[in-house]
Amino acid sequence: MNEEANAILLVPNNISCHYTKETLHELPKQYLTGRNLTKNEILDQALGQNSTYNSDNQEKFVSDENKKYYSDQKQVVKDQITKFEEDLIAYSFYKECDKVKDMLSQQMELINLEITIENIETMEKHLQNAESLIQLQAEPEMKSLTERAEKLFVSGFPKAKLEKNHIESLLIEEKQLLEDKRQEMQGMKELITFFESCDTVDKRIQMEIDIISNCNNNDQLNDHKNSINNFKEIISKLSETCDRINAKVYTKYANEMNGKIKYLQELNEDFISHHLKPKHLM
Repeated sequence: MNEEANAILLVPNNISCHYTKETLHELPKQYLTGRNLTKNEILDQALGQNSTYNSDNQEKFVSDENKKYYSDQKQVVKDQITKFEEDLIAYSFYKECDKVKDMLSQQMELINLEITIENIETMEKHLQNAESLIQLQAEPEMKSLTERAEKLFVSGFPKAKLEKNHIESLLIEEKQLLEDKRQEMQGMKELITFFESCDTVDKRIQMEIDIISNCNNNDQLNDHKNSINNFKEIISKLSETCDRINAKVYTKYANEMNGKIKYLQELNEDFISHHLKPKHLM
């Protein structure tokens, strides 16, 4: 069976109407609306306007010598209509496949971008939209196309199964890409949290230095002794986080992260220096 969704309606005197996948929109309205042809319409197509056939007095006007021709032509037209209906179903299937492939390809283009601190909110929305599209549209469409492809394959359209397999592969590819991007997103969120934590520790150490700088006696100074070990432990954990994130994905931020850790370590040393030698006790 022709897989290009062609339909040929044979009529007498070697006249035929040839429709292709690209020109199906030019078909008579009764075909596109799915309305079945009546018996008289079939006969009109088969015998043409110049025959002696009259729809109101069929047996009277059709001669004996034309009866076999009439019967054969009616069967030919019936077969062609059946074939056309099958081709139209295949055409609709292929058109739907193209629509789903375009949808998946466009979504993959949107989410297959590098996630940065600057675009993290936009990328988060793209990932959410992609997940919703897969769950609410792509997967139900895939189920429907699979069922239709199996029927078309049995009807003589092997290409239908190939199209279905292609879409299936695209869907698997997008799911994997989505999973990879979710991990990348998680790494970026850890990176942002790392920088925020560094800024918080920076402010706390600065505040402690200011307080110690204004201490008037050892009793007030001793109240802040625990902060020394606390900051050393916090900075040590931040350093571990820095190494983990660097090894994970965002090596492009390595210099900035290492610079933050070095700055906090030096700042903490300054804090210890102020703790041991407050200005008012020197």
